[in-house]
Amino acid sequence: MMKKYKKSLFVATATLLVLVLFLMLTNPNNLPIGFLAVPIVMIGVVVYQITKLFLIVFGLFANSKHLSQTISGVVSALVTGLLVFQSIGGLGAAEVVLLLVFCSLSVFYIVKLV
Repeated sequence: MMKKYKKSLFVATATLLVLVLFLMLTNPNNLPIGFLAVPIVMIGVVVYQITKLFLIVFGLFANSKHLSQTISGVVSALVTGLLVFQSIGGLGAAEVVLLLVFCSLSVFYIVKLV
């Protein structure tokens, strides 16, 4: 259990440091359009690892690795999706419901797949 804890903490910390460096050293006005997605992806990775770390530390779903990964992925997708909708100025009740439905269908599909 301690090894999982250290790995998640290392990945979350390293990704967060790279994200901070990326945001400090780049100017969004001079970046190609593809690089504008990099911080959003990195935030998704950090949220995934922190959620996974939270589940490991508190012992939630300790007997089911697949379920803890699914929950971490859903939380990460929700936070990242809300961030994307907010950044384009379209975050409202309809978008939140749409994102919740999308994540619910994704979880249903993943659980049925395995």
